[in-house]
Amino acid sequence: MLCSFLIFFGNGTEVALDQITNRPEHARAYLSTTRNFPFSSLHSAYERVGKHPEIPVFVIWGDVDTVVPFENWTTLKECVPHAQLHEMTSHGHGMLLESLGDYFPQLYAFISAGEKSVLAGTAGTAAA
Repeated sequence: MLCSFLIFFGNGTEVALDQITNRPEHARAYLSTTRNFPFSSLHSAYERVGKHPEIPVFVIWGDVDTVVPFENWTTLKECVPHAQLHEMTSHGHGMLLESLGDYFPQLYAFISAGEKSVLAGTAGTAAA
């Protein structure tokens, strides 16, 4: 099992191992991902999300991700046209653990905009 984590997290392995070792809830989440992740195709998952344009979608994706290759962005965008992308240049799959400062401002702005549209009653509309 640890071998799959080492491959899955790449450069973020040290952080992942710390979380698995010291936080049982993280170990359960990683195990669930390993058991349930659709490694053969994400197309049907993308299509399910795309059926809900009222739900904002913000994608943070490393352009050198070897677990879910960046080329999948084209498929995701076709299925979820309302998705917004923040591409992480020279980052792999572990970038969420490694580089919070590189994407947090964009994520914060996205979440803040969503909160404002919910408060204004415009969530999921063109004005949002």
